[in-house]
Amino acid sequence: MEHLLDLLQDDHIDDVFEEYGSYCALERSARPGEWGYFILAQEEDQDDEGNDIDYTISLQIPVDGKGDLLGLGRLVFNTPDRIIEEMPLSEELTARIYAEVHDRILDELDQVKLPSEDDGRLLADYGIWMKRRREGTV
Repeated sequence: MEHLLDLLQDDHIDDVFEEYGSYCALERSARPGEWGYFILAQEEDQDDEGNDIDYTISLQIPVDGKGDLLGLGRLVFNTPDRIIEEMPLSEELTARIYAEVHDRILDELDQVKLPSEDDGRLLADYGIWMKRRREGTV
């Protein structure tokens, strides 16, 4: 998470994507009060040595249904079934990243669909929060 945070603090989001990410999109959120979030994450299933990767570290910038910013961005470290660590970004960093991705968010807003059960580990955050809602733990 620290490596991604360092990149975000020093570079434009497009450069961060080239260095770190392989998935970048607007997705729906199951978190209370959020419509969706802009996500940047790695999509690899294996590391350089061929070992399976069963976790994701992602940047998430929360937005409402009109694409407006909804609070602080966050870095999320999760497996398919649990969030291991979550780190909020500063207001300043969140605002800067949001400004860099704002046009993309607006372009994708009307194309975003609710995830399905088989959308994989990149959308694990959605599934984790839906489970929490069903269990009444949020």
